[in-house]
Amino acid sequence: MDNKLELTIIIPYYKGYKHIYKCVNSIYIPSNIRSRSKILIIDNDWDSNELALDFFTTNIDIIEIVKTKPNLGFGRAINYGLRLIANKYKYVIFLNQDCLLNSNLITGLVEHLNATDIHTMYTPLIKEYDSDEIHSSLTNEVNNVYTNLEGKNNISIDYVPAVCIAAHVSLMDNIGGFDPAFFHYGEDNDFFLRNKDNVDLFLVPYLQIKHVGSLKNNLNIETRINFLLGKLRYKLRYESGDRYWRTLFFQMKLVYENSNSVSRTMGFVYSGMLLKWDKSLRIFDRESVKKRIDKSLSNI
Repeated sequence: MDNKLELTIIIPYYKGYKHIYKCVNSIYIPSNIRSRSKILIIDNDWDSNELALDFFTTNIDIIEIVKTKPNLGFGRAINYGLRLIANKYKYVIFLNQDCLLNSNLITGLVEHLNATDIHTMYTPLIKEYDSDEIHSSLTNEVNNVYTNLEGKNNISIDYVPAVCIAAHVSLMDNIGGFDPAFFHYGEDNDFFLRNKDNVDLFLVPYLQIKHVGSLKNNLNIETRINFLLGKLRYKLRYESGDRYWRTLFFQMKLVYENSNSVSRTMGFVYSGMLLKWDKSLRIFDRESVKKRIDKSLSNI
């Protein structure tokens, strides 16, 4: 007999209390599974004393807030949440903090997971936060290929941004989570490319979510460098070498544009040191990725 609890919704939180307030308040978990479900907020903000249970007005009874070291990044925060629920829950939903959910979203995703094997993952149709347009992050993957998207049945796709993804916890246990080598860039692309033979991904058009978009403001110099390195690793693995160097050239300006001269000099030295030993992080077989995940979670 399966004694596992039903569902955990993992939400990494970083500098977005107005967004996460609206997000959590928009979550509706059906009554038949509510008592066996949890909203797990991975709080990795620098200073988030304002984020407490009494900050929210709904779902308070099923919210758990776990405080970690600051600025883990989306993928590492999700990995930590997965570690906390391993072997305890059937299903997991990864959710960005800056989303608004339709009332039928959780019900629909759980129904789909119930009806398929563990290798199937689902994502809703992502729309712009302030309009009814399909979100820009999804346009290139889906909207240019399919017409009348909302009238379609489930659509098999190769990739989706990790805005809202539903999966079996046992699948994530088997294949591992997001590679810590990618920080704030490419972690979702890498996940689906790396696991393309192990995962069947479907977009469910009638289930919809609104998404603000990326929140990469107010990053300190070390974070900016790690973001750059994640982008470079992605270019090295999945794109040609010349694109790597073009990316390096243009992204340096982005990384250091708000830094003073001392921080900028230290940043170049630091990034050079990291790139020197970065070769080991370009190995992407499953066991290597799992070892990186275990190491990255050892000092949360």
